[in-house]
Amino acid sequence: MDVFLTSDAKRDIEILRLTRPQTGTWGLIFGHNRGSRVYIERLFPAGKNPPRNLSLLFSNIGKASARTPNGLFVFGSSSAIKKAVLGPAFCGKLFSEISPAGLEKRLKFHIVDFDGAFFLSPVRTAAGR
Repeated sequence: MDVFLTSDAKRDIEILRLTRPQTGTWGLIFGHNRGSRVYIERLFPAGKNPPRNLSLLFSNIGKASARTPNGLFVFGSSSAIKKAVLGPAFCGKLFSEISPAGLEKRLKFHIVDFDGAFFLSPVRTAAGR
């Protein structure tokens, strides 16, 4: 499996880095799956403190927009958000850490996986033009 960043997603990441939100700011990843590739189309910043029930948020967004997020991202790092995604509601979803500076190589994408316990499995990243 790998992740492909569309030009819109790359632009969203560049804007995030330019505006320099607080470390720990989180948001939603939107895109679609095609075969073994996840195409990331947009990233939507959502705030500093995630809601208590992220799985309910995913469900409500899906109902409101007919589009369920493909995962979550965090600007910098956040152990609270990492812990929140390690559960059945996020199995198969993406989790990304976006560094405050640097190139796409500094992006870390993972998929939430399960093998007796939930864990983050690294995913390769490709970028569009």
